[in-house]
Amino acid sequence: MSQNKAISDAGRRQIQQIMDLKRQIADLDNQIRQLDGDVNNLTQDQKSHSSEHDALEPGERSRIRCRSTRQLATQESQLASTRDQQSDLKKRRTTAESSLQRG
Repeated sequence: MSQNKAISDAGRRQIQQIMDLKRQIADLDNQIRQLDGDVNNLTQDQKSHSSEHDALEPGERSRIRCRSTRQLATQESQLASTRDQQSDLKKRRTTAESSLQRG
């Protein structure tokens, strides 16, 4: 004989908190994956520019060196910022996962 028992308000709140934490963790994972892709794209772009630069004649290299140096500095800044964001997101994910486990 089965009985349908209503879930208490406290039980409902607890389930909602668990669902919210799981959504938050999934969202953080998606953001981390996107940043991983950004880092990979920037790194590949840098490698490509380096290969192109090496293939140039010495006279051409000196002409584009200044522009390449600025571009490289910008990309390095973007990489540092992206890695900082990744670190922050990973800390937030760890905190959310800890909360879920304690839940």
